[in-house]
Amino acid sequence: MAANNNQEVKMQPGQKSFCNRNLSGQSFKGQNLSEADFSNADIRGGDFSSANLTGVNFSGAKAGLQKRCKLILTIAASALSGLAGFTTVLAAFWIAFQLTYQLERLPTSLVFFSIVLVIFFVVNAYKGLLAAIGSVPLAVAIITPVAGVVTAAGTGHPTAGGSGAGIAAVTIAGAVVSAIAITGARVAVGTWSAALVVVASVLGMSVAANTAQGEATASILYRAVGKFPQIWVGARMALATIVTETALSLFIAWRTLAGDQRYTFINRFAIAFAATGGTDFREANLTNANFSDTNLKNSDFRGANITRTCWHRAKNLVWARVEKTILADSAVQDLLVSGNGHQQSYANANLQGANLIGADLRYANFKGAHLNRATLQGACLEWANLTQAQAIGVDFTNAQMTGACGLGTWNIDNSTNLERITCRWVYLLETPKPGTDDRERRPHSGEFAPGEFTSLFREVLDTVDLIFRNGFNWIAFSQSLRQVQVENKGVELEIQSIENKGNGVVVVKVKTPIDANKGVLHNQFMQFYHEAIALLEQHHEGLDRHERELQSIRSLLSSMVRQPTPDSPVVILNIGQGDFNRGFPVTLQILQDGTTLPSVQSTGELPPNVQILQDYQYWRSAYRRSLKATRLDVPSQVTNVSKDEFFSDCLAAAKRLSQQLNLWLSSEPFREIERKIQLSCSGDQRIRMILQTDHPQLRQLPWQSWRFFEDYTHAELALSKLNYRALSIATNKKSTANAQVKILAILGDSRGIDLQKDKATLNTLAAEVTFLVEPQRQELSEKLWDQHWDILFFAGHSRSQTNGSTGSMQINRDESLEISDLRNALMKAISRGLKLAIFNSCDGLGLANAFADLQIPQMIVMRESVPDPVAQAFLTGFLKEFSDGQPLYQAVRKARERLQDLEDQYPCATWLPVIVQNPAEIPPTWDHM
Repeated sequence: MAANNNQEVKMQPGQKSFCNRNLSGQSFKGQNLSEADFSNADIRGGDFSSANLTGVNFSGAKAGLQKRCKLILTIAASALSGLAGFTTVLAAFWIAFQLTYQLERLPTSLVFFSIVLVIFFVVNAYKGLLAAIGSVPLAVAIITPVAGVVTAAGTGHPTAGGSGAGIAAVTIAGAVVSAIAITGARVAVGTWSAALVVVASVLGMSVAANTAQGEATASILYRAVGKFPQIWVGARMALATIVTETALSLFIAWRTLAGDQRYTFINRFAIAFAATGGTDFREANLTNANFSDTNLKNSDFRGANITRTCWHRAKNLVWARVEKTILADSAVQDLLVSGNGHQQSYANANLQGANLIGADLRYANFKGAHLNRATLQGACLEWANLTQAQAIGVDFTNAQMTGACGLGTWNIDNSTNLERITCRWVYLLETPKPGTDDRERRPHSGEFAPGEFTSLFREVLDTVDLIFRNGFNWIAFSQSLRQVQVENKGVELEIQSIENKGNGVVVVKVKTPIDANKGVLHNQFMQFYHEAIALLEQHHEGLDRHERELQSIRSLLSSMVRQPTPDSPVVILNIGQGDFNRGFPVTLQILQDGTTLPSVQSTGELPPNVQILQDYQYWRSAYRRSLKATRLDVPSQVTNVSKDEFFSDCLAAAKRLSQQLNLWLSSEPFREIERKIQLSCSGDQRIRMILQTDHPQLRQLPWQSWRFFEDYTHAELALSKLNYRALSIATNKKSTANAQVKILAILGDSRGIDLQKDKATLNTLAAEVTFLVEPQRQELSEKLWDQHWDILFFAGHSRSQTNGSTGSMQINRDESLEISDLRNALMKAISRGLKLAIFNSCDGLGLANAFADLQIPQMIVMRESVPDPVAQAFLTGFLKEFSDGQPLYQAVRKARERLQDLEDQYPCATWLPVIVQNPAEIPPTWDHM
C-alpha cells in the first residue's frame, strides 16, 4: 500500500553502497542492485519488488513499517475491532429483547448460549479454529429444534433456547474478527497497539449496549408501560456477550501469537494485515542475498527467488509474508534462521535453493527431501538420512558426512559439488537388507582416505552403465566403442570396470566426460552393439564353437525361464508433494524391465496451474451429465438423457481439458523431462510409463491424452502410489506348465446394468472361471482364503470417496464392501499368487488406492463412471488381446483405443480404463499367470 507512494531513489552510475543510510520509504522497484551493500540501513517501508538483488548484503538492516504506517494500521485495527464489538452486542441485545423476552426465560437462553460455546471449544480443541467456526451454524441449527423438545411448548422457552444459541454464534463471530484485529495490531506495532484495539472493542460493545437500552426504553415508553423486563433481559445477555467476546478474542489472539497451529488462518490474516506498507520484496531476485541479523518484521517476500539466500539469525522472519517460497514451511524457516537441524525430520520437505552453510544437521532426516541447488558448505551431516534426497546442483564443499545413510538412492549429477568432504564411512542403504545387519557400508572396512569419498561418488556421476543380459561379446563391444567415439567427434571413453553378475548378466562401466549427454551415448552404444552382434552371428566371425554352444545354452535357458523383454523400458515419473497453486516437483527414472538401477535419472517440475483443476472439474460434471446407464449408482430406473442436451458440452469440456493438460506438460520446467524420455526411448519400443503420485486430483487427470502417446504408439501409462514394496509370492502353485489361469469372478448387484455379457465374455476364455453371483460377504471371503487365484474380477456398481482414499463395491443388493472389509482375505490371496485385479465398474480409483496398499501387482480400473456398453466392450477387447499373448500394457492400450468406436454415443470412453501398478512387480503375460 505505502510502497506505491514511495519516492524512487535516483542512483549514481555504479553506486553500490547504501550501508548505514536512512532509506525509509524509498523505492528501488525493478532496479538492478546486484552486489549492493545495504548493511545496517533503515529500509522500513522500502519497495524492492521485482528488483535484481543478487548477492546484496542486507545484514543488520531494519525492515518493516514506518511510524506513520504503524499509526494508520493501529487506527484501522481499532476501528475494525470497535465496529465488530458494537455490531455483536447490538445484535445480541435485540435478539434477547425480542426472543428471550422475559426474565424467567433468561436461564434457558444462557444454558443454550453455553452449550454452543462448549461445542465450539471442543471442535476447536480437536479440529482447529476453522472447523470450530464451521460447526457453529450447524450447532445452532441442531440446538434450536432440540430446545423445542426439551423445554415445554407454549412457554416461550423453546424460543429463548434458540435465542441463546443464536447470540452465541454472533458472539463467536465478533470474537474472531476482534482477534484478527488484536493479533494484526500486535504483529504490526506492538503490545500497546494491541491494547488500544482491545479498548476499542470494549468501548464499541459498551456504546452498543447503552444505545440499545436507550432505544428500547424509548420504544416501550412510546408503545406501552410494563415491558421494562425486556430491557433487563437484553442488557444481561449483552453483558454476557461483552464478557465472552472480550475473553474469547483475547484467548484466540494469545494462542495465535504463541504459534498454536490450530489458529493458522488467524495468523495468516494478521501477518498479511501487518505487512501492508512494510518493506516489499515481492518477485525480487534474492539469489545469494544476505539477511543475517536483519529485522524482517512486516516484510513481504511473496514469490521472491530466495535461492541460497542467507537467513541466519534473521529477526522476526516469522512475522513476514513468505507465501510461494520454501519459508512457508515453519520447520524449514526455523532451520534456515537457526542453522540447527540436529535430530529433526525434513522428510519430503522442500529445501530447494536453501542456504545451510555450516548448519548442524547431525542425525537429520532428509529422506525424499528436495535439496536441489541448495548450499551445504561446511554443514555437519554426520549420521543424516539422505535416502532418495534430490541433490542436483547442491554444494557439499567441506561438509562432514561420516555415517550418513541412503547414499545409494540419493539423486546427484555432475553439478553436485562433492569436493573436500570430510567422511570416514557412509552407508548406501537406509535399513539393513532383510535378515541381515548389512546396510552396504562404504568402505566395506576401515575408513575413507582423504578424497576417496569424492572419488567414489564422482565415479558414479562420470560413468555410463552398459548392461548385457545375454552374455558379453568383446569383439562387438570394441567395435561399438570405436563407432560411438567416431559419431561423437572423438569423445573420450574409458572402460572403468567389467563385472560378471551371474546368469549371463555383465555390467561394463564406461567413464565419460563431465559434460557428455550420457543418455545419448548409452542409446548409441547399445544400438551399435546389437547391430555388431547381428553381423557377427550372420558371418560367424569371432565366434568359436565353444562360444556358440554357450550362446545356445543361454538361448535354451531363456526359452525355459520367463524374462522381461529387453526392449521394454520402464519410464517412472515420480511427482512429489505439491499442489496446483505451488506446482509439483518431478523426478524421472528410466529403467529396463527387470533391473533395479535407472539408466536415466533427471529432475524437473510441473509449474502452478489452477486452471487445469478447474477444467477437470467442469469436464467431470459435463461428462456425468452426458451418461446413460452406468455402473456407479444403483438406479430405481434407467433414465435416458438427451444426447443433444449434454453431449456437445462434454466434448467441448474434454477438448479444453486435453489442451490445458498438454500445455502444462509442454511447459519449460517439464520440457527437459520429456526430452530425456524421447532421447532414451524409441517409438517402436513397448514402453511402460508409471506415474507415481499420492495426489488424488493428479491421479484423476486423463494422462493418456498427452501427445507423447500419439508418437509412442506402443506406450501405455499406469498409476502407482509413492510407497510400495516387492512381494514374496508363492511360485509352486501350478503343478503343470499348461495349468489354466484361475479367475474368481464376482458379479455384484446388477440393478440397472447387464452383467450377463461380462459373464459370457469370461466363459469364452481358456481359463478356469469361478463365478460368485451377488455373493454374501462370508462366501466371498471363504473363496479368497481357500484357493489360489490368478485374476480377481468384479463387475457391478462401485464408487470412490471424494478424496480418493478408498472406495466401495456393491456385492449384492444389500451389502456394500470396502477393500478394508476383506483385507486379510485379499492379502492371503495376493501371497498365494493373485497378480491382477480387474474392476469393470464405475469410479474405481478409490478402490485401486485402497487395494494398492496391499501391494497387489496390477489392477485395471475405470477412472470415472462407465456406461454399460463401454465396460463390456473394454472387457471383451482386453481379454482377447491379453489371452492371445499381448503384454498387459499393450493389451490395455489396444482395448482402450478400440473404445473410440463408441465415442459417438459415449464421449471420452478411451479415457476411462487405467492400469494401477506396483512398480516392484513385472506385469505377467497370460501364459505366465
